Amino acid sequence: MVNKPIELDENILNELKSTGNRCVKCGACMKQCEMLRYFCKNPRSLFKSAVEEKSMNLYIPYSCSMCKTCKSVCPENLDLGDVFMNIRKYAVENNGGVSPMKGHRSVHMHQTLSFSRFFSGILGDESHKKIKRLFMPGCSLCAYNPELVFKTLEYLKKDFPETAMIIECCGKPSKIIGEEESYKQKITKLKRMADSSGALEIVTACQSCFLLLKECGLNQNIISLWNLLAKIGLPQEAKGIGKSSDIVFSIQDSCVTRYREDIQNSVRYIVDELGYKVVESLHYGKHTHCCGMGGMVSTTNPDISMQVMEDTANSGSTDYLLTYCASCRESMSMGGKKSLHLLNLIFGGKWDSKREVPGKTSLYKSWMNRYKIMRGGYRI
Repeated sequence: MVNKPIELDENILNELKSTGNRCVKCGACMKQCEMLRYFCKNPRSLFKSAVEEKSMNLYIPYSCSMCKTCKSVCPENLDLGDVFMNIRKYAVENNGGVSPMKGHRSVHMHQTLSFSRFFSGILGDESHKKIKRLFMPGCSLCAYNPELVFKTLEYLKKDFPETAMIIECCGKPSKIIGEEESYKQKITKLKRMADSSGALEIVTACQSCFLLLKECGLNQNIISLWNLLAKIGLPQEAKGIGKSSDIVFSIQDSCVTRYREDIQNSVRYIVDELGYKVVESLHYGKHTHCCGMGGMVSTTNPDISMQVMEDTANSGSTDYLLTYCASCRESMSMGGKKSLHLLNLIFGGKWDSKREVPGKTSLYKSWMNRYKIMRGGYRI
């Protein structure tokens, strides 16, 4: 791997020294993290070396998934992701506000397109001019399956007719690579869109959107789609549909909501209502592992990203993995497992081993699917 060092200032060096000194070298994080095993023997030695050299190879912080697995197992509650995130921000600040990593050109292109009028807007119903609720499916779900997006919207409108759909990126790709100013501009645009709609609440299907919107102080109440579906119930035709299925699923919990037991419990309640059998993965709940898409690692260190995908996919106890994150579904498919999104089970009829499971979605098809969403609704 190319060495791309960056000189570190006193604030970063002090943080590295403090965190490194607290590391007890127990090895708990090393057992769980492919990235740490790739770069060091333990965090203490890694950070000590950086302090002594007053620099760090940028591929190290940009190879972190930011998934907080390390924190979940650390006896000292160390969050190495926070340290690496601060180095990312520092690198961006010292590069004119833009990430210095070449691989992030694809992230910049994604963000430019996502916030363009071709892939951004509010889609509503001509017969309902007043909007009180917005459904936000998120970029990945729109890229995966437009049909599921529209079926979800229509079902939500049965419970709450004054529901429209907001097609907008939450800006996390910019935030996660350390481009804070760019992220602030994007989240401000989203806030303006939400406020202009008059909506009182936003229902998110994406866990990253859910957390970011919760954190950024929107004027709307932010609700997880999974908590909402567990509350209002499933379509009648979906209840018990999987009871006679020969598929046994393991559930891949989203790492960004590892501490949201309410969402995890809602997902399992929904699967139980559907009637499908579940055997838990080796790592689930607050100890879930990243799917490999976290931290935008695939754009800077695809080898580690691919290894994480394969390791996490293989930690599933069955041949079929069920996700409630479209990015997780994609990566678990790339990792070698038959992977479905929870909305496939709710709105896609009965699934058994005779049905072909969707594989990886091509980049071209992903953008075409997102364009179909915009073409398929009434823009407000």
